[in-house]
Amino acid sequence: MVAFANTKAERLASGDPRLSIEERYPSFSAYDKAVRAAVDDFVAKRFMLREDAQAAVNRMLRAGRATGAIAMDGAYKDLLER
Repeated sequence: MVAFANTKAERLASGDPRLSIEERYPSFSAYDKAVRAAVDDFVAKRFMLREDAQAAVNRMLRAGRATGAIAMDGAYKDLLER
């Protein structure tokens, strides 16, 4: 596995043609929406149990925050900076 670059500058410097994390998710709200849609899809396809879904969402949101590449916006900024 080759991880995505965090920023566009890192991506361009390395010559990676794939979008960086910050390019894929312009805000934490966009990232949250994508995570929840992916988890819901996994549940719908029976790849994940409904009772495991919220833990998976929480884990992915923490991982997204840890990259430092996704701009915090709205309520997320206030919630996560406490």
